[in-house]
Amino acid sequence: MNDHPTIGRAHREVTLDVVVLGGGIAGLWLLAHLRARGYSALLCESEALGRGQTIAAQGIIHGGTKYAIGGTLSKASHELAAMPSRWLRCLDGDDQPDLSAARVLSPHHYLFTDQRLGTRFTAFLASKSLRARVTPVAEDERPELLARAGSRFRGSVYRVDEPVVDVPSVLAALRQQHLRALLAVHADVRWLDGNDEEITVEVHVDERHGNGGDPCRLRCRRVVLTAGVGNEALGRALAGAGPGVPPRMQRRPLQMVLLRGGDLPAFYGHCISAGSDTPRFTLVSFRDAQDRPGWYLGGALSDSGAGRDAQGQLETARRELATVLPWVDLADCQAATLTLDRAEGYRAGRRPSGPVVEHLRHPGPVTVVWPTKLAFAPRVAELVEARLRDDGVAPSAGSARRDAETLARLDAWPRPAVATPPWDVAFGQEAAR
Repeated sequence: MNDHPTIGRAHREVTLDVVVLGGGIAGLWLLAHLRARGYSALLCESEALGRGQTIAAQGIIHGGTKYAIGGTLSKASHELAAMPSRWLRCLDGDDQPDLSAARVLSPHHYLFTDQRLGTRFTAFLASKSLRARVTPVAEDERPELLARAGSRFRGSVYRVDEPVVDVPSVLAALRQQHLRALLAVHADVRWLDGNDEEITVEVHVDERHGNGGDPCRLRCRRVVLTAGVGNEALGRALAGAGPGVPPRMQRRPLQMVLLRGGDLPAFYGHCISAGSDTPRFTLVSFRDAQDRPGWYLGGALSDSGAGRDAQGQLETARRELATVLPWVDLADCQAATLTLDRAEGYRAGRRPSGPVVEHLRHPGPVTVVWPTKLAFAPRVAELVEARLRDDGVAPSAGSARRDAETLARLDAWPRPAVATPPWDVAFGQEAAR
């Protein structure tokens, strides 16, 4: 990358075990995981924590049921199966990282159809492989959204024991616990020298935070890239400093839909069609900065919406909702769309079944991570730590003392805020948190 104009100034230099570049859910969870195991680690973020894919997530901690609606358990279903229980232990404060300060919006979500399911699909949902997580819902126990329909709703409803979290509160909980190990930096990270054993990067205070762009050199035994779409630019810069080949990344675009106002009942779940392996749409509720109710829609609607302009996507969404939920009055609702790219490790355009972790050695030891799903954050941390230990990178002697010294030297450095939720951005209420 280009040299920062203040590069000649006297700089700090610190030595530690791991530097994480990217403050989405994967980076924050990894930071917490490594620090809990004695590693000296810092995380650098050039925007707000979670900005991009993480803050745009719908918050459902999938255990694989979503990927089984076609009637078979996919590889993604098997990969995700252990994630809800892992998250729940953390949300209960019984495991690390402690997420007991985060909000659980619902302990479960729903699958529903606008038609009767075929007997084969119904039998699959009731099979031993899924019945511990999927329960049929009786007519008198339907969630409010579907109960309002009365006899007009003739489909099937299932409760799925996979929780729904408030993503901003998860980010805030991780930020609060590890605030001193977070650095708000300029996006222009500079790769310096490296070898098989260690690597040095140089970061700068972003001018938006003042402090004149002072640099700091971070010398460590491993850099981990967890920047989502940002991994692409970081990888190119790394290859240029090597020289070498950057990690390969693919993008899959989405156009989400947001509705706000009116009388929108709270709901979390998927509308599905028999024979399809993708939800027709996924709907989760939110409350905006002024405590107004809203709906945030994804699923196949957002996948196909990538090929439409915003107006076309909104018209499509309204038609879908009028078809599936005709008893809901959307006349007084404001509507907006959100476009984003899902960044994934390269799989020739196919959706990866789990996290993608790559290991590079130019100009020094670097690991690149794409978590694929919010739910996979714990698994990413375990995979990275396992690779570190396989490579002989355990917490070094004196890590605790050196970590305390490092944090003290960087106490004056600015810390990144949590990103603004997408509904507050979409409806013009963006503000730092």
